[in-house]
Amino acid sequence: FHEQILGGIKGYEIGKLSGFNIMAEDNTLFVLFGKKEIPQNISDAIFEKLAKDAQAFFKAKLYYVMIDDDSETNEKWVIGHEEFSLSHKRVFKISLKKLYTIMTNQEDAYEQICEKLPIAVAFFHSTQQPS
Repeated sequence: FHEQILGGIKGYEIGKLSGFNIMAEDNTLFVLFGKKEIPQNISDAIFEKLAKDAQAFFKAKLYYVMIDDDSETNEKWVIGHEEFSLSHKRVFKISLKKLYTIMTNQEDAYEQICEKLPIAVAFFHSTQQPS
């Protein structure tokens, strides 16, 4: 659902076969959707993929979007522990709410979608004819 909406914003597209859910047409933003809580080995592998892609697209910001995070998270992604940690200056963990803000330049874009969704669903159901 969010992939379709955000991928339809001018200047962005659905990632198709790129390995990303959404990407900027000018390769300055890449988005990968996932969950907030994932096993450490999977988290590390996703971070490593994003960091590698950040090296290939040196002007891009790469976001791991925690679709089940209701906060306003937008932070540099750091893996590891106190003695050994790894990060990349252009790889971030972000909430869906903050991604909407970044991609639309509207602070309340996510709230607007959530507010209008029940209206759109009701309209859709009212226009469907039984077959």
